[in-house]
Amino acid sequence: MPRIVSLDLCSDWLLAHHAPDSQSIVFSPMVRRYPLPVGAVQRMSHDGSLEQVLALKPDVVLVGEFNAFMLRKRLASLGVRVVITPLPQTLVDLESLDHVVQTVLEKSNAPNGISVSHTKLKQPHGRLLLIGPNGEGMGRKTFEDNLITRAGWVNYVESIGRVKLDLEAIAVNPPDALVLSVPRHAALANLFVQHPVLKHAIPPERWIQTDYWRWQCPGPWMHELIQQLQP
Repeated sequence: MPRIVSLDLCSDWLLAHHAPDSQSIVFSPMVRRYPLPVGAVQRMSHDGSLEQVLALKPDVVLVGEFNAFMLRKRLASLGVRVVITPLPQTLVDLESLDHVVQTVLEKSNAPNGISVSHTKLKQPHGRLLLIGPNGEGMGRKTFEDNLITRAGWVNYVESIGRVKLDLEAIAVNPPDALVLSVPRHAALANLFVQHPVLKHAIPPERWIQTDYWRWQCPGPWMHELIQQLQP
């Protein structure tokens, strides 16, 4: 089996999910700051330097398309095989992402991720508002919008892309439910969701609880996230 080195958090998590325990995997430095998903096997990590990655003598380096530009370019110039994973834009794209990881792992079997492209859509439960850090709303044509609609909701945010939310507008026209893709601790990025106006407009029983870590990287765990979005 190939020795694989990851250069970013999402690659860490994908490898932790897909790779057998016996696979030689070295995680990125990000794994020290962000815990692996529950049940994942702990492995060694590198410090992110070119020297240490080369010293590990990887058969392949895995990295997301928007991460570690300089490091991956230098590694490729030195003859290291670098596989770049595309950032999924839709739930259907997750199947292609799984295939890329399975290929890196040299698995001939079918992907053991999730198949979401043929999942039957549910009747809408109502309008769901998804709030990210700094009061950002996740609008139409975003990956988060895919999750909202797949779980059977109508996206409260009608604009395309990420938008800055307005507390007064939410108070006048509140959604049927709200879910957060931000950590539940004190931080400047969370001041918006901690505002009393928001809590008054949307009663506690209409705040859907999800695992925060599942929002950080697209992956097979999206299936469980969709289930958590159910009312």
